[in-house]
Amino acid sequence: MRLIEQDFPFESLSTPPNSLIQVKSESAIHFEFEAFPKRQKRPLPEDWTLRGLEFTRGYLPSGWIEEAQVDDEERLLELPSFLAARKRRILWLGYMIAKVSGGMRRGA
Repeated sequence: MRLIEQDFPFESLSTPPNSLIQVKSESAIHFEFEAFPKRQKRPLPEDWTLRGLEFTRGYLPSGWIEEAQVDDEERLLELPSFLAARKRRILWLGYMIAKVSGGMRRGA
């Protein structure tokens, strides 16, 4: 982070996730900031692709992929329920990036 935080456009990064938040709506997204958002019952299709990559080490919780009860043919199946799960994940990632980068203190 020290190498990029001076020049990284954190304000630009915060715009797309902020647009996902629905205020005063029954379908508003609720999530716990600190914990990996695993409210959905199975990994998202991109989780299967990301597993094992060096830069994602520590991103997925232990056992998240290994304990999933999903057939090989269904791993990349896009379910309607993934939309809300993906929004929660994007918001969580945005929060974690801001927390690590100090963006929360700068108001990004």
